Amino acid sequence: TEDTTYTYTYAEKDTISKTVTFKVVNGTWDDGKKEDVVVTLSGYEDETLTLSEEQIPSVGNKAAEGYKEGIWDVLPAAGIITEDTTYTYTYLKRDTTSKTVTFKVVNGTWDDGKKEDVVVTLSGYEDETLTLSEEQIPSVGNKAAEGYKPGSWDEMPAAGIITEDTTYTYTYAEKDTISKTVTFKVVNGTWDDGKKEDVVVTLSGYEDETLTLSEEQIPSVGNKAAEGYKEGSWDVVPAAGIITKDTTYTYTYAEMPSPTDSPEPTDSPEPTDSPEPTDSPEPTDSPEPTDSPEPTDGPEPTDSPEPTDSPEPTDSPEPTDSPEPTDEPEPTDGPEPTDSPEPTDSPEPTDGPEPTDSPEPTEAPREITNNTFDMRAATEGVAVIDTAHKLVLSVNEKGQFTGAKITDADGNTDKSVDSYIVNIVTKRDSSGKPTEFYSLVFTDGVWDTGYDSAKKGAYVYDGVEYFVAGGVVNQNANGLIYTGTDGFRFLAAGHVVTGHAGLVMYNDEWFWIDDEGRCDDNYAALVHWNGSVFLVHGGRLRTDYTGFAYDPKHKDRWYHITNGQVWGSGEITDQSIEGGEITRKVVSGVVVD
Repeated sequence: TEDTTYTYTYAEKDTISKTVTFKVVNGTWDDGKKEDVVVTLSGYEDETLTLSEEQIPSVGNKAAEGYKEGIWDVLPAAGIITEDTTYTYTYLKRDTTSKTVTFKVVNGTWDDGKKEDVVVTLSGYEDETLTLSEEQIPSVGNKAAEGYKPGSWDEMPAAGIITEDTTYTYTYAEKDTISKTVTFKVVNGTWDDGKKEDVVVTLSGYEDETLTLSEEQIPSVGNKAAEGYKEGSWDVVPAAGIITKDTTYTYTYAEMPSPTDSPEPTDSPEPTDSPEPTDSPEPTDSPEPTDSPEPTDGPEPTDSPEPTDSPEPTDSPEPTDSPEPTDEPEPTDGPEPTDSPEPTDSPEPTDGPEPTDSPEPTEAPREITNNTFDMRAATEGVAVIDTAHKLVLSVNEKGQFTGAKITDADGNTDKSVDSYIVNIVTKRDSSGKPTEFYSLVFTDGVWDTGYDSAKKGAYVYDGVEYFVAGGVVNQNANGLIYTGTDGFRFLAAGHVVTGHAGLVMYNDEWFWIDDEGRCDDNYAALVHWNGSVFLVHGGRLRTDYTGFAYDPKHKDRWYHITNGQVWGSGEITDQSIEGGEITRKVVSGVVVD
């Protein structure tokens, strides 16, 4: 009945929203942030809310210390979201691993004096490499128990990767024992205690010790002659001192002449028949050092490594059979695999102090030998050293040395003689050549019987170092000898051989000796020795090693080692020192890239 308007109104849509929350545990998101990532999806009631790939945070590369890549509780994915949702990514804890390295010592202690096992525990995570360092290997070799000497490891420990529990044992070697027998015999009577049986004294000790006869071990004799005999004499007068070989002394009572056989006074020998003083040995008969006893217990310095004793890499191709490298230059710096070291370069034993180096005496010295000087008939022996000095030897009633000193012209001990060595001849052969003598060391003008190199170090005289025991140069000390405070030294007839850097044998192993005659157990290098190159580590030739090694002087140059020696040519596949199988072309021992 009237104009009418109708209005249709669209209703406003309801809005909807959903929240997606991302959490991270034991680490952070890959962007380094740790806060929850919250994604709010909004739309209208009839729309579908969708999560995109870009809205899912990147994770997995930022684990906290001790953790590794982890997992989602529910793996988030791009797609429709119908409800509030939370996803949590948890980094997993890394598994730990550990290995134990045990060091044991037998027949002695570690160099710090302790005997307990040294246990090193190496720990890390499952994907890490466990490594033993040089500092974790205990120092050993200088603290042997009584009766033992430096020994060796069952397997040489070395700094490097450890993949399993390992035990290394260092065993000090038992010293070799030595013994000498001194036999005393009596003829035409008995010893002063009435017994007639031989008196046998057995002196025993270790290889590096000096065997000494004491005064108490010499039987008393001279007062128990048999019927018809009187006091006699020794064939050689026994004396307290060093014994170097089995020795026999015989005391013979002299036969008493019968009354009818007594010589007429006119038959007495004329005084002119007594020996003239001019018949006494001249001072030039003093022993030359070259007359010293030949070394029997140790290698002569000339016995330096023979090539036949050094390890021969028999399985490696001979250098002459190797193909010549046509595409690459010949490595001019590489060692040629020539013959093993010849011993001709070894030094001859240096001369000891020559008694004749002293100024010539103005008068003939009195001879100091048991076979020409009757010690029983004197209270002391005197020998002229030079115009200003004399050597005075004190002896007892048996003719045995008890002391020695160097005096000035007035007979006073010359304390300014702070270092001196005197050779005392004790035996000569029929031609007058010395066959036995002692080298006595003096301090402040007096025979220093308390000087022991094992405690005080080498005795230095005229620039030469000597190994001394009980004030006497040990002439039996030859080869590589443990000298106490000085460690291992290379000796010949008791003196240190210097100026001879090279390899020497000890206990069936080769050791590197420097110019001062020392064995440095920290020395490691590729050493050139008479035309060949050898791997020395820990001061010894590593005959147990085959593989690759570099010269510390040229760390960019690698060498192929066979049984401790640079050797070989051709294509070589081996385990490198750094680990891993590698193949390299080797020319005369040098690895060519």
